[in-house]
Amino acid sequence: MPSKRNELLSLLSTFDEMRRSYEGRLWDTLKYFTTLITALLSVSGGMVALALTQGKPIGIVKIASVIPILGIVLAILGYVNLQREYRRTMEIQAIIKKLEYALGLHDKSFLGNLPSQSRTFMKDETLFPDRWLKDDTSTKSSDDWIESKMSVWHNLKRKGKATFFAVFSILFWILIVLNVVMLVIVLLV
Repeated sequence: MPSKRNELLSLLSTFDEMRRSYEGRLWDTLKYFTTLITALLSVSGGMVALALTQGKPIGIVKIASVIPILGIVLAILGYVNLQREYRRTMEIQAIIKKLEYALGLHDKSFLGNLPSQSRTFMKDETLFPDRWLKDDTSTKSSDDWIESKMSVWHNLKRKGKATFFAVFSILFWILIVLNVVMLVIVLLV
């Protein structure tokens, strides 16, 4: 019968694979949606240029007005998908942190009685960077910890500590604004 430690190690391995999968999906979402939206902006801009040089043919203007609307919808869908996938990634990360604590990986005793001179980083008392441990103790529950990672403005205000989600949320908002601007330009042509 497997020991509790072996079961925890097996769970840690499983959830780490899940975390990697979710992180891959985050990047896929970014690549997919930003490529599509940027292409739509380019086509829309090209149609505006064509309309201006061809004497504003009504067909081109009608088509050109639909493209930014499609870009806005795609940007919103991309943002919602990014938010969903990032939340799932943080949920998995919270489980991993709990498993690491259960295995004693965050304990000061984990490094054993090694004298500080024989450690790679002499001042470190734990296996993990102090910043990670402080982050773990800054909230009372995993739900609070996850919500703290989802807060875009809160994370942008923290110098050098903006989360992946905060930074790339801004990208989707910029793409929404650019599509709105392009729609206005098309309607004014």
